Amino acid sequence: MAAAAIFAAVVYPLRATEVDLFSVLDRLTQAPRLDHGDVQRIVGVRLTQVPNENSLFDKYSGDGATFTDAVIGLVTFVEPKIELGAMAGPALLVKIRGGCITRPAVEKHYGRLKISVIQTVPEPPRGRATIPEPANVASYFKTGAWGQLDFLFDNGGSGCLQRVDLDRPLSAARQNFRTR
Repeated sequence: MAAAAIFAAVVYPLRATEVDLFSVLDRLTQAPRLDHGDVQRIVGVRLTQVPNENSLFDKYSGDGATFTDAVIGLVTFVEPKIELGAMAGPALLVKIRGGCITRPAVEKHYGRLKISVIQTVPEPPRGRATIPEPANVASYFKTGAWGQLDFLFDNGGSGCLQRVDLDRPLSAARQNFRTR
């Protein structure tokens, strides 16, 4: 009976309106592999492949998930092509457009976060990012064996979480490649 419950939890998605963002992030970080199908099932959004000039990655995008504490405006997932020599693991960007999750709430769940940047002027996208960095934000991160979570908060007033990025290690991408 317990095995059936575990199977159901892995195969069937959480109902987005019944869970909080932390539950979704926990499922994403605990997934042994992470591809666009896994992201669709766990986050509860339909991802469609978007044009991408980098042949080492496939890029997917979707929107419109509502959780008990946040409304997701945009989900972008970058899936490496190990067979072509990708040297980075999968990456997920979740842009939040509704609800207000504060840094103390994130730290209550994940423990103390490390600050990575405080930005007062907009900057162009960096690395694999596709969205410019907004002004008046503070970015904090948490690392684990599962990779790194970056949390971007409004630093100009509300203090609300605006975006979460999950970078998985290359080993997660290799696990995906082995299971195809």
